Amino acid sequence: MLMVLISLFVYSEARTQTFLPFPTKNAEWSAVVTQVGDYDPIYTTSHYAPQGDTIIQNKVFTKLYVNTGRVFNIDVAKYIGAYINESKRVFFIDKGKLNPRLLYDFNVPIGWIARTFRNCDTSEVGCRFNQLTSIDTVMYDDHIKRARYNFDWFSKQFNGSIALLGSLRHSWIEGIGSTLGFFPEPSNSLFSPVTPQSFKDLLCFKLSDTLIYTHPLLYKGECYIDVISDVKSLNDSKLVNIYPNPAFEKLFVQHDLTVSKNSASIFLIDMMGRVVLEKTLDASFIQLDVSNISHGIYFVQILSKEGQVSVCKKIIKSN
Repeated sequence: MLMVLISLFVYSEARTQTFLPFPTKNAEWSAVVTQVGDYDPIYTTSHYAPQGDTIIQNKVFTKLYVNTGRVFNIDVAKYIGAYINESKRVFFIDKGKLNPRLLYDFNVPIGWIARTFRNCDTSEVGCRFNQLTSIDTVMYDDHIKRARYNFDWFSKQFNGSIALLGSLRHSWIEGIGSTLGFFPEPSNSLFSPVTPQSFKDLLCFKLSDTLIYTHPLLYKGECYIDVISDVKSLNDSKLVNIYPNPAFEKLFVQHDLTVSKNSASIFLIDMMGRVVLEKTLDASFIQLDVSNISHGIYFVQILSKEGQVSVCKKIIKSN
């Protein structure tokens, strides 16, 4: 069953014919930060755009500006630093700093470790690290083939095994950047026992006012998120109560939907659109075991056999 429609095509080629550098003009990255705690999620949308050049250390860098709100507006945007393309790499110098930092390196091989959490040793028990696991090719609405570098987070277990934190996958895309936004670093709160937890996502990428990339779940027709309303088509979402949120080991679904027994199913879907849990809606009270599911943001969706969405609600899974 196809749960999420994604406007891209995956090809078998490992890399594109011609490397696509980061654009240095007429581009815009819209990124959303989602904070989820004991109450409704809070969303902040930031728009990043290049605006002119600057000379740093005798090299031409592209200046980057950002502002929050509904659209990018250079009149209120702030200069935050500058970036440069060099040998399939992207370097960034933060405002007020002297030395550039490496944002992207599209030369790295599969197996390369991008970062570890709090600089831990990957051989240490409990260490969480981000590793390049595959490279494929995608095509978005501009019909240009782009290499996509897919990263997964792993954790070293007490028994010596390596556990995949499956819901935390993100990708680098040639000429676009990370699915986390212009900056590829994930939020540290994902791995810390703090509330609220923060999640970063690239909502949109535009080039010459043409929409190239949109997030498969978060994009709702606009490159801005204020409040995401629950998706309702068959019934009012007030007829469904999903708790606790955040969930730890069990997730309970109580509903008063007018659907026949066994005529609908409940799905738990991660931020990449993958179904991680499925259960038939065979009673008005359903219990889902989420103890073995990685922490992160998920969607609980009730879908009839005819493919109609009754309710789609966002929940957070905590450890």
